Amino acid sequence: MLEMNEFLSELKKNLPKELLYKFYPILVLEKLGFKIFKCKKCKINFLSFKKRKICGDADCGANASVIIRKKNISFVNFAKNFLNFFTKSSLNFKYSPKKFNNILYPFGTGLNFVVAGINAYTPGFFRETNQHNPNLESIFADLQFCVRFEDFNNTLKSNRHYLGFVMAGQHIIENKFTPFKSNFKGLVLEDLIKYLEVTLKIKLSKLTIHLDFWTDGENFGPCIEFFLNGVELANQVYMEYASKQNEIKDLPFRIVDMGLGLQRLYFTKTGKTVEENFNLKKENFDLLRTLSFFLNTDLSPSKTGLCYNYRRLLKIFIETYKHKDYNEDFLKIKSFLKFFDIDLKKILKRLTELIKYEKRNEYTDS
Repeated sequence: MLEMNEFLSELKKNLPKELLYKFYPILVLEKLGFKIFKCKKCKINFLSFKKRKICGDADCGANASVIIRKKNISFVNFAKNFLNFFTKSSLNFKYSPKKFNNILYPFGTGLNFVVAGINAYTPGFFRETNQHNPNLESIFADLQFCVRFEDFNNTLKSNRHYLGFVMAGQHIIENKFTPFKSNFKGLVLEDLIKYLEVTLKIKLSKLTIHLDFWTDGENFGPCIEFFLNGVELANQVYMEYASKQNEIKDLPFRIVDMGLGLQRLYFTKTGKTVEENFNLKKENFDLLRTLSFFLNTDLSPSKTGLCYNYRRLLKIFIETYKHKDYNEDFLKIKSFLKFFDIDLKKILKRLTELIKYEKRNEYTDS
């Protein structure tokens, strides 16, 4: 029996045409002018306006550059515009606006920290949370602060990746009492495309769209990835299947999970990195912002376990600001923290206490 990733890799390279149209809302894209092609290198199906031999992924040789639009807007207002579009526009779904500053996985199992926006809603990914309450909200547009520590030191110094970042999401969880319409994929896709066109002013003819799959290791769903000049802008996932002995089985309910990195889109729109907007160096910005979200929790730094990375952040912070007043730099991100309902005075008081404790104890990492 094939592992899930191997199974999906084979499936997407040899997908029958009838499944292609079943899995993906291709008719919506064809009406807009997109045509289907197959990449000569990775062998996956993709869509674009013009005939191409390779898909829009930089790994397949696409030119990884971003069209700069030089729009002068703050990152905070850019974030507000995302929520405003999905909650005030005339769309196919009525989205509730949500902001999350809790970086702990809210259900206490599976994940330690929130690494993607969908984590805020579902305990595990597919336990039925709303079957006893048909009126429970299940349609959201959200901004979730996420943290990922797989390659701590390199990420902190990287000019491309961040330890902490804002994930913008478009999420719909199917309710057993009000099941999805048969054309639900096309409807949510239309809403996302309107955001790309209306708010970001991206011409559809510039996009390349991948037809791929996403999996959590057990369950999977078709996904549509939007690329602009070799850079991935957004990924809309339709989680609805499980693979049992390499056979596709329906899940008991489905989830639409669209995620996009708001910082990458901000750069696409403005030509500025998010740290440039706050007049900070990348490493300092990433350090201050991520540490702020830890300070906003009840967590304490630790030598082991869940909060070891919290302590690593704190130690790097102490070393970075050994000869510099950090209050000035925290004030530069005050508007961002306020947007996420984080009290700057409160976290600075907590930071002072932790620094004193760290220096007083001087324990090692051994």
